Amino acid sequence: LALGPEFGRGKGAMAVESLASHNALIQKAFLEKSLTKYLLKLLKAFQIDVKEQGAVALWALAGQTLKQQKYMAEQIGYSFIINMLLSPSAKMQYVGGEAVIALSKDSRMHQNQICEGNGIAPLVRLLRISTIAEGTLLSVIRAVGSICIGVAHTSNPVSQQFVVDENAFPVLIQLLRNHPSPNIKVEVAFSLACIVLGNDVLQKDLHENEGFEYADVLYLLHSTEKDICLRAGYALTLFAFNNRFQQYLILESGIMTISIFERFLESTVETEKAMAAFQIVVLAKVIRDMDHITLSARGVTILVDSLYSVQTSTIVLTGNLIASLAHSRAGIPEAFTTLGTIQRLCYHLYSGIEESGEEWRTIHNSYL
Repeated sequence: LALGPEFGRGKGAMAVESLASHNALIQKAFLEKSLTKYLLKLLKAFQIDVKEQGAVALWALAGQTLKQQKYMAEQIGYSFIINMLLSPSAKMQYVGGEAVIALSKDSRMHQNQICEGNGIAPLVRLLRISTIAEGTLLSVIRAVGSICIGVAHTSNPVSQQFVVDENAFPVLIQLLRNHPSPNIKVEVAFSLACIVLGNDVLQKDLHENEGFEYADVLYLLHSTEKDICLRAGYALTLFAFNNRFQQYLILESGIMTISIFERFLESTVETEKAMAAFQIVVLAKVIRDMDHITLSARGVTILVDSLYSVQTSTIVLTGNLIASLAHSRAGIPEAFTTLGTIQRLCYHLYSGIEESGEEWRTIHNSYL
């Protein structure tokens, strides 16, 4: 990798990808040997296949954790990431999209810098390519949404406006209505929800000028694929979050019943259960066959119970969801406090689990 010709270094990068893919120990060993700097040089190669292999190998080293992916995206840098998005290579486009997601996740600073560095236009351009690979398209759609939403479901009006100014609405609406893949449709719905989250002006624009209708999302709640159903519920939850008028529009657009969420609320998959609990609290006044007080109480109780999980991923997700509900409607923060949430969060703060400690600091700020 360090000394060989381009072809040889490309083969070396291929070996790195094979060894490091989904192997945290090997990723750690390679990172400790500063292999990243040699792979980054491949992004400057003349041959497109060598560039491509360098990008794929770098992302194999990024692993599966957000912290490691964010570190790798920062090592790659804005300039190379945008070049990847502009590349004709589907693999380069995919890595570029994933790097944008990693950088922008819960980081307003990176979100704004991506916007200022002209990173939105290449993403929207990729949305318009009809022949784009589905995996790449999913990555790009997620990237567009990720740029607009922050920790505890706070919005970024700066990046939201950048996305809308690049005329993302029409192409996203077209994908929502016409793309054959339900996976694409539900991800578009979620990204649209991120783009208009907490922004009444953009909500109005989406409905009145772009013709968006909640019926285009509501039917996805009845998908036979549970991941699509849960993601559609999440999208509708974001549309409804702290917005009574949007809740009314959803209520008028179709019938939502507790049965839609029941399989998730009873799930043995803890993250599914926590996510569904969050959804029924936010959508409590939209779900027709149960009163909102009972729904809210059930959701809050499940979330508090989830803080006693032994799974770090469950604790981190639950912390973020509680932080979001802490700045929702009156009575919810008090309900969490009554159930001993603060004491449990303090336990996680000192538990030695880095992510849960960070999550608690976010929740603490939300309560203040």
